[in-house]
Amino acid sequence: MVKQLIRDTMLFLVSKDRSVRDGLEVFVARQIRGASDAPETSIGFKFLARLMSAPLAQEQAIEEYIRELTGGSLQSADELIRIGSAFGLKPEQIGINDKRAMQNVFDIRNMII
Repeated sequence: MVKQLIRDTMLFLVSKDRSVRDGLEVFVARQIRGASDAPETSIGFKFLARLMSAPLAQEQAIEEYIRELTGGSLQSADELIRIGSAFGLKPEQIGINDKRAMQNVFDIRNMII
């Protein structure tokens, strides 16, 4: 559900919310720098090439950002906090007042599975 929320709203929110746009800008800068876990040294150049060759560079950047945000499992308190931050929200604004308690929910869920 969270991944679909990201896909459905990110393009709109980037144009309307400064904190969301700031998050996109930080992501783009990090990608251009090549700051990633990937061992490739040319990752920043490849990212920039994808942006520059796209018909609409901002939409391509947003698609890359969405891919980054939705690429993980989103099954931990830290992941939900990261996603909330991408939307310009603090943990308590998304119902995470106690990170440890939220993580316990995920841990129990994983034990059940």
